[in-house]
Amino acid sequence: MKIEDLTEVEAWGTGAYIGVGVHDVRVIRAEETTSISSGSPQIELELEAISGDEKGSTIRDWISVIPPGPETKGTLGKVKQFIEACGVEVPKGAFNLDVKTIEGHNTRIIVRKESGDEYPRVKGYSSSDIPLADESGMHKKADDDEKDLPF
Repeated sequence: MKIEDLTEVEAWGTGAYIGVGVHDVRVIRAEETTSISSGSPQIELELEAISGDEKGSTIRDWISVIPPGPETKGTLGKVKQFIEACGVEVPKGAFNLDVKTIEGHNTRIIVRKESGDEYPRVKGYSSSDIPLADESGMHKKADDDEKDLPF
């Protein structure tokens, strides 16, 4: 096996990784790459938790850009979900997206580990402007003060 020159290569870290749950994150790296499995263009992301117990932990996601076809519903819905969740306006019609412009944006992710998954994966994105749900399923703003509750 021939290995290319590693002189200028930064070794991957082995820090903490974001686990199952709902997390507010910042996009710390966004690159346009090609999917190894489908050959489709994809957005490769590295996301870092910006609050809570997992603050500073990271997770990666790959969003393939696949239009709908006779055999597949495609992935454009997830692409739009991600872009809108980052607070970027989606223009009408076809457009070019410079994925680097999404770096630094905040969003919220839903991470699950479903049967068949080797490890927890990002399953969806939403705006971080929507209050997180607490354990009871009720939405709660981050600045709500529980001591003011009448019970």
